[in-house]
Amino acid sequence: MGGDIPRSFRLLAIPGAAFCLVLFVAPLLLMLSLAVRDPEPGLDNLVWMATSSAVGKIVWATLRFSIVASVLAVGLGFLLAYVIWLLDRGASLAFLTVVLVSFWLSVLVRCFALIMLLGPRGPLNESLGAMGLGPVQLIRNETGVLIGMVHYLIPFAALVISSALRGIDLSLVAAARSMGAGRLRLFRTIVVPLSAPALVAAFGLCFVISLGFYITPALLGGGRVVMLAEFITFFVQKVLAWGKASSLALLLAALIGASYGIAVLLERVLRTRVTA
Repeated sequence: MGGDIPRSFRLLAIPGAAFCLVLFVAPLLLMLSLAVRDPEPGLDNLVWMATSSAVGKIVWATLRFSIVASVLAVGLGFLLAYVIWLLDRGASLAFLTVVLVSFWLSVLVRCFALIMLLGPRGPLNESLGAMGLGPVQLIRNETGVLIGMVHYLIPFAALVISSALRGIDLSLVAAARSMGAGRLRLFRTIVVPLSAPALVAAFGLCFVISLGFYITPALLGGGRVVMLAEFITFFVQKVLAWGKASSLALLLAALIGASYGIAVLLERVLRTRVTA
């Protein structure tokens, strides 16, 4: 398909490619090179990163939170997308509009809204207290971080899965119904298998986003939950150890690249099986 594009049109991509190389790729590589240049040339920063127990704990915490938050976001996003798929056109567009509006809200505003909602004197704890079930500590701990991460990730998962559900051939559903299949069997044998590639893609997207979370753990974790992005900020702003920060950034980039590659590979495998 790319061979059908005229050569003159391909030349139009040169300014955009040059722009990305000069203003994005080159500064990124320069920053990552600090891992072997600061404070002096060598592999000291990489050795420190590989042997530090603190780095290991923070990387494990980052992976653990990212996996749990991504699984919950994909599960809830699938339910939301499934409801949108079942609704009529008008109600479906209304739900999609609400999902899209969430992207326009700053993550900072959303975190403050969650703090007001989940705080000791928030409406949720007030309601739990009235029922004799509270108050419950929902912020400044791991629970608050997970809630904030899942809250942010659900729209991403829902949009990815919703596009896949809309692509399901409804004639398959009609044929299964004519053969006597019930709702549960339709869901298990048609909806889930055909949406499996989208579920993997949604998980990969959510996981990659989760690896770079900074504001949400900082605000909702109350300093008790430190993830990799916040650890990098600590070395940049507090310690001024740019070489160590660069080595951690290199690790984060490697985790993101590996996660993206695995997600793409699994999605292609599942998509091949579905279309086979």
